[in-house]
Amino acid sequence: MSEAQAQYLGRIGDDCAALLGRDAAVLGVGEAKLGGTVRLFVRYMFAGKQHETIATGDTVVAAHAALRSQLVHDRLQIGFTSLVSDE
Repeated sequence: MSEAQAQYLGRIGDDCAALLGRDAAVLGVGEAKLGGTVRLFVRYMFAGKQHETIATGDTVVAAHAALRSQLVHDRLQIGFTSLVSDE
């Protein structure tokens, strides 16, 4: 992985941390290429559990945009589940 790619993944991690809010901690961000598709994932701690959100796109930028959207969805779902769950 080039230094530029590592820096961009770091920025994606910072972006994900901002989206998740102060009650969550980003554990890691990764990228994989599957044919012509880019797969990004972020692992994070939220509500006392480890979670992972994954998104794909034709480019890293497209995958990042998809990851942001999916992360907001997952964050809401996890938060709601934690709110109504007995655990």
